[in-house]
Amino acid sequence: MKLLDLKIWFHKKLHWEYWHARAIYIPLSWMWIYLALKNKSLYFFNYANPSISYGGLVMCSKKEIYDLIPSKWIPKTLKFKHQDSFEKVSNSIEQSQISFPLVLKPDIGLKGLGVHFIDNRMELESERLKLDSDYLIQEKISYKNEVGIFYVRYPNEKDGFCTGMVRKDFLTVCGDGISTLKELILNNSRAFIHYKSLYNEWFNQWDSIVEKDKTILLVPYGSHTRGACFKDLTDSISPQLSSAINSICIEVDGFYYGRLDIMYHNWDKLLEGKDFTIIEINGAAAEPTHIYDPKHSYFFGAKTIIKHWMMMSKISRINRKSLNRASFKKTTKALFQNIKLERQLRLLHGL
Repeated sequence: MKLLDLKIWFHKKLHWEYWHARAIYIPLSWMWIYLALKNKSLYFFNYANPSISYGGLVMCSKKEIYDLIPSKWIPKTLKFKHQDSFEKVSNSIEQSQISFPLVLKPDIGLKGLGVHFIDNRMELESERLKLDSDYLIQEKISYKNEVGIFYVRYPNEKDGFCTGMVRKDFLTVCGDGISTLKELILNNSRAFIHYKSLYNEWFNQWDSIVEKDKTILLVPYGSHTRGACFKDLTDSISPQLSSAINSICIEVDGFYYGRLDIMYHNWDKLLEGKDFTIIEINGAAAEPTHIYDPKHSYFFGAKTIIKHWMMMSKISRINRKSLNRASFKKTTKALFQNIKLERQLRLLHGL
């Protein structure tokens, strides 16, 4: 195991998409300081999306954002407090006609951490208690594919625009009829990095030989943190898709900057702006995730991050003229709470 840990460590160091956020963002701190001075606020992101707590950067309720989106574009979603009885949860699910399998996720979460597909009542009872926080239960969308689309609109302009699109390829391995699941994972350039968390999920089949050409979906979530591979499809954004995204976002009150995570079935239909569901909208914390395509360098990523910060800065300056000053003390406290929350959620997955 020590040799494997060393291999994982070297692999992450040599591939910047796996770097810790500090390694990615600290070298760019000079730009944040410059923009903070320009905005006369270290936390200028508070003004990026006025209808979302802290602009959507930290400690933001997902349900708060879902309530802003027209219901026809999102899954049925219920929010529960951690102390709610299982009877109350079950009754609410039944009344809302949400059936198994369903999705369980923390109300305040990030990077796909804490998200689970739940197949039955027993599993729901077990997994919801592990979150130790308020949580959401959603209907599971039947679409099998996922993209992330970054959207920007300046408050003094009628229409916004898409700045990037990324396809999320879920973590899989393919059997050869000879190797065990463990061996397939260890020999996969993306899966072996998640060896420990995958063992926790797949220990029952760990030493079983996988049939030839059988594909096993190891992690059914479009989360880079949990193993998904991101592919930059920015050049594929069609005028029809851009128009459809804009028409949705202008209906989301006070939303100007962020990323829409979208499930879809057919690529051509998606480009026509049809047949898709928004599974989440992320605010100021959203990254232009197309930068994590393995083909891109850190310098491409840094340049793209700075470009988006500058757009967020401009939006914040425009909005600030009509908004109250955000509390420095309250925002600082929320930032530290967010750091603590991420640590807790990573522990759930052995990350």
